[in-house]
Amino acid sequence: MLANSTAINDFWMSLNKKYDLMNHKKAFWHHYIQEGMPAEDFVEFREDLAALGDKQKVQIALYKCGPVMTLPCGTVELDLTATI
Repeated sequence: MLANSTAINDFWMSLNKKYDLMNHKKAFWHHYIQEGMPAEDFVEFREDLAALGDKQKVQIALYKCGPVMTLPCGTVELDLTATI
């Protein structure tokens, strides 16, 4: 189970790398394009995938730092019970 673990970050990095390899070759694109999916959706998916990985990194950093975080503009109390 990866859901409640920092190991999910390794999963996202691995998935990003595999997607980038397939995307570079445009592997399997023809199947999706023939069914009517626009090619721009591949780029959007990659951005969404990167955002998921970034959110996980932020959650890991917040978990390690604790619920109070000091920023240049002041101290912020964080809700660590929020889900991604």
